[in-house]
Amino acid sequence: MRASPAPLRKTTPPKPSLFAQMVTTTVPSKRKDTQRERLIGGVVASANQAGYASASVSKIIAHAGVSRPTFYDYFATKEDCFLSAQRELSADLLEHVRAGVRSEQAHFATRSSVQALLSYAENAPDKARFLMGETMAGGTSALNQRDKMVASIAKMIDDYIAKADVQHPTPDLPLIALIGGVMRLIAVRLRNSERHFQKLAIELSDWLDTYNQPIAERRWRSLEHGPPLPPSPHTADLRLAPPRSIQRGRVRLTPEEVEHNHRERIIFATAKAVSEKGYNATTVADIARAAGIDRRVFYMYFEDKEKAFMAVHELSAQQVMAVASSAFFDGRTWPDRLWKGIRAATHFDETYPTFCHTGYVEAHAVGGPAIQRINDTRMAFTMFLQEGYQHTTHPPSPSALEAITTCIFEIAYNQTRKGNATQLGRATALGTYLALSPFLGAQAANQFIDNKLREVS
Repeated sequence: MRASPAPLRKTTPPKPSLFAQMVTTTVPSKRKDTQRERLIGGVVASANQAGYASASVSKIIAHAGVSRPTFYDYFATKEDCFLSAQRELSADLLEHVRAGVRSEQAHFATRSSVQALLSYAENAPDKARFLMGETMAGGTSALNQRDKMVASIAKMIDDYIAKADVQHPTPDLPLIALIGGVMRLIAVRLRNSERHFQKLAIELSDWLDTYNQPIAERRWRSLEHGPPLPPSPHTADLRLAPPRSIQRGRVRLTPEEVEHNHRERIIFATAKAVSEKGYNATTVADIARAAGIDRRVFYMYFEDKEKAFMAVHELSAQQVMAVASSAFFDGRTWPDRLWKGIRAATHFDETYPTFCHTGYVEAHAVGGPAIQRINDTRMAFTMFLQEGYQHTTHPPSPSALEAITTCIFEIAYNQTRKGNATQLGRATALGTYLALSPFLGAQAANQFIDNKLREVS
């Protein structure tokens, strides 16, 4: 049974009123209604409407109601305008979160920051959608800015918590994973035209309470690697490398075998090229070169690079779900099943780092179909959490299950961007802790993880 959070609940101020107070706070904005601001609004509207790739200068100026020469008076390129909007809105969001954190006692900083993110989304849904979702498609510079914003908010929270009495309880979570994961959760809802977040604010506050530990006893503050683990016995039905190219001359292969060879090489080449250059910068020529084929051969099997990327994404999603499911149903108890399922998934990621990169880092750049597939995959993984309801008398909400998966996704994204995809197996313990605590309580989850780590040491 999960540990009772009753002591904290006695000292926690009413959650709905905190959110309501933040919603009535105007989102900071120091800019005047100038042509430059209209262009910033134009890029936000264009990206929200059809994604970064479709946010052309023509569409930006159409939304802004200014001329093309005026655009170039302020910005050199579409990317320049996009990054300027991202920087300015990031500063607005950071101030909004800072105001929310300052409104409560220091040990409530984690919860009040999440409330502030949600109130920002309710106050300024278009800005929030752009900042928390559409910037994920903007390429390396946009991702760097996004990650800097997440890290700044996490540091702010940690600095405030450091002012509190060390015996006060606070959620024992890696703050970068939490902030990035909550932003992903909000972005999904904004893409689905949800505009009211008070219920979600209550549900996420209850979810955060399940991770409470005294400040002095926090264990999971960072995304630093855990210990290395043995390989999972549940492995993917996927080559470790592409097949050899077909030699010129007479080939004793059936047409089906030739097609299979070409398609596999294109899929591996797409993953490699995208992981090295990014989706936006990758061309069909890059993929064909990496696959060792003529571009005409590429077009025999795929209409364009988007279709090739979607084939990579579909294959990796199917494979990781297959190995996770196989491992999950091999466990004796539900916590053990979760451990094995997460270990199998992270083993897949570290074994196929280029596939991992396409799924966690580049998929948003493709646009709607890939983003929907990401969301569908995350929702599919909540299936593994359902059995947890048999282990608690305080069931977390469905939104809490989504938050668990978005935070785990953020961990994989963060480590992959840092070049640590081949070490993602070390995140097994952290992922298991995130999944178990809302059902068993933080203490029981930690005890289970310690037992598993002793088994493999």
